[in-house]
Formats: sequence, C-alpha cells, structure tokens
Amino acid sequence: MSRVEQLGLPHLGRDSGEPSAHVLRIVQMLVVLMRRGSIDFDFYRREFERSERQYSRDLQQLRAIGEDVGLRITKQKAGCATLIEVAGRNRLRDSEVKADSVLRAVARALGAPIERELRAPDGPADGFLVFAMPRLVAGSEIAATFDALKGAHAANASVRFHYRTARLEGTRRVEPYRVLVRSGRYYLVGYDLARRAWRHFALDQICGPVTRAGTFRPRPLPERYLAGDAIGTFNGTGPRADVAVRLSPVVAASAAAREWQSGQHVTAHPDGSAEIVFTDADIDEIVRWTLGFGGEAAVVAPPEAVAMAARSIERLRRAHGHTGAEPAKDATGVA
Repeated sequence: MSRVEQLGLPHLGRDSGEPSAHVLRIVQMLVVLMRRGSIDFDFYRREFERSERQYSRDLQQLRAIGEDVGLRITKQKAGCATLIEVAGRNRLRDSEVKADSVLRAVARALGAPIERELRAPDGPADGFLVFAMPRLVAGSEIAATFDALKGAHAANASVRFHYRTARLEGTRRVEPYRVLVRSGRYYLVGYDLARRAWRHFALDQICGPVTRAGTFRPRPLPERYLAGDAIGTFNGTGPRADVAVRLSPVVAASAAAREWQSGQHVTAHPDGSAEIVFTDADIDEIVRWTLGFGGEAAVVAPPEAVAMAARSIERLRRAHGHTGAEPAKDATGVA
C-alpha cells in the first residue's frame, strides 16, 4: 500500500464522481509547488481561506506524497515550504518533462501573447486564461484509435486499418508518425505503404480495430505535414501563389489579429475592412478558409482563385436546393 493510501487521502467520490474539496486543495498545492518551487501560508490563506493549523496538516500530507514520487518538501520556515528533488528518483521529473513538452507545443501553436501567459510563473492556473475547445472523450472510439496508433508509433510498428471517406473506402497499411489536431479534429500523419506516399487520415474515419502489421525504420517526416504554417490541414506541394482575401469590417479585426500563416500580409483600410494575402500551393484550402466567414469575406485575386471560389459557391447553392429564384420574404420583408 502506498503512503497516500495509508494516509487515507480523500479520493473521487463513488456516488458523485467529483473529488472532495480536500483533494482539490491538495492537488492545487502540489501544482503550485511544482510550478513555483515553494508555497507559503499567505497564498494558502488567500486561496483556500483555511487556518495555519490546516496548512500544516496539508503540508504533512504533501510531504508523504512527495516521498512516494521522488520529491522532498521542506518543513515550513516563516510559513514557507520548498520543494527539493530526491537524488536518484526521477519518476515525477520524467512526467514533468513530458508535461512541459506538451505545454511548449501548445504555446507555440497559440502564438506569442498566449505563449508568454502559459510560461508565466503564475498562469494559467490562476484563472485568467481559459481555453474553450472540443475535448477528446475518454473511452470513445477515436480515443481508442489514438491509443492504438500511439502504441504502434512507440514500437515503430506499421498499422493496418479500414478507412472510409465520402469518395473512397478500403484497407490501408500505414507507418504512423504523428497525430495532428486541427480545428478540433484529429488526423494521423503517416506513410501509406501501398501508395508509397505521405498521407493524412482523419481518426474519425478509421473504422474498426487498428492492428499492427510489421515494423519499420522511421523516415524523415516532411515539415509541411506538421501543418505549422498551413491555412488548411497541410501545405500544398505544387507551385506557390499569392491569394488575396478581402475581409469586411465585421470580421477584419478578429481575423487579422491571428496568424494563420507566418508569411501572411495584412492591409487595413480606413473603413475598418482589411485585405489579407496568403502564399500557398493549395489555393483550394484558402478558398475553404474564406468561405468559413460566409458573406463577410471574399477571394479577390488572382483570377484562378476567384473562379475557384465562384465554383465552390455555386456547388453550395445547388447543394442547398437553390433554384435561382429570389428567396421568399416574410411579412416584415426579411428573407
């Protein structure tokens, strides 16, 4: 039995499924210790509104937990306790390194202002920065697929799975290299052995189990497949072209405040509108990005991109049953 179990630290309630306030307090104290290297009673009193006696009890529990995971927490001096790593015990350090690696990846993806916030000693645990985005549900089919692919990647094992899209369906044998999260959707970046080419596969379109199918020697992963500088899922492979998009005053401030591509060029206009120029080999991705703003954005150059946008809009009109007649209006005259 571990020291934590011996102490009888409160755990997830079997009925409510929620951790007790005591558990949350202990966890938050540990997070502060890991982040700052120390904790003091002033913080504890301000955050939890508890007595100095309770503070001492909680520190005693944290010291016991620390011994289990390879850390030592000093006795408090003037209300302050410090975190010290025990030599030769690196279990928590390994986890910390992995967590820091994930944090760095998230920080890079979100850009400089948010990166500074994530790396600040007091954020985002203090609550100013909040992320609202779709989360992968534990126990879902996609989560199981993710785990299977990650395990195969760690073992340099190629995988076989059934893949289905609107246009094709069949079995694929793939070397798994990365899972890319793009707009809340998860994609496998892998080398398709039958096609002898790099491909991406949406995890939600992988049907049935993922099975291992031999081993492979890792190949260098093309930079463009990491999608760090792509408008859509990946950067295209053909000749690159400049594509200009006009943004209405309604969306210009929001769209121009974000870096969609490192080489983008934004021109602001006095009326609040703006024009943004991208350079990419995949014009179709830029067209799709533009259509995401509805009538508040339009492709304006070059002519081939404008024509591609017009064709996409026409397909949308047909898909929604538009016959060419003007939409009916209600009694207020609104369509």
